Amino acid sequence: MSNNQETLIQETKDLLETAQKEILKEISCKKNWLSKIFQKEDLSSLKQAQSSISKAINQIKNFVKDEAGLVIKLQKHLNEKNHSLKKLEEDVKQSQTETGALKDKIRFLEAEVQRLQNETTKTKPTISNSDQELKDRIRALEDSNQDLVKKYQLSQEELSTSQKLSVELSSRIRRLKSEIVSNQL
Repeated sequence: MSNNQETLIQETKDLLETAQKEILKEISCKKNWLSKIFQKEDLSSLKQAQSSISKAINQIKNFVKDEAGLVIKLQKHLNEKNHSLKKLEEDVKQSQTETGALKDKIRFLEAEVQRLQNETTKTKPTISNSDQELKDRIRALEDSNQDLVKKYQLSQEELSTSQKLSVELSSRIRRLKSEIVSNQL
């Protein structure tokens, strides 16, 4: 309770106590037989009592209205906060669901990446093996080509030598023929 409320309650209590005293005083005066004899009506204390009671009633009404207003405001505030909390709970549930879905996607994508890496790793050696085989074949073909070039060169040299020999042999054969023919004559 705030200080204003405590002060208001204390004032209300004091006013009601004052009203009660005034009314008791008036009642005791009216009952007094001497007052009946001298019947002088003094209504000021009754008016003061009625005024005090009226003020007390008004203060209590104001206090009750203030309290009711505060309770209503507090209830409204609590309802708003409760609504906000429910909305936050729904948002948290939704984000947890989305997070779970994203985690599943991440796991799936990681598995795909791993699978692709494995396939790449498996195909790389195959490509490397194929490259190596091609390189070996090319080397073998180059070696074979060089051998053929050497054989061709040797064949060319032999052919050239054979032609020279053939020309020389031919010329010797002609000479021999000519000598034989000239000797026979």
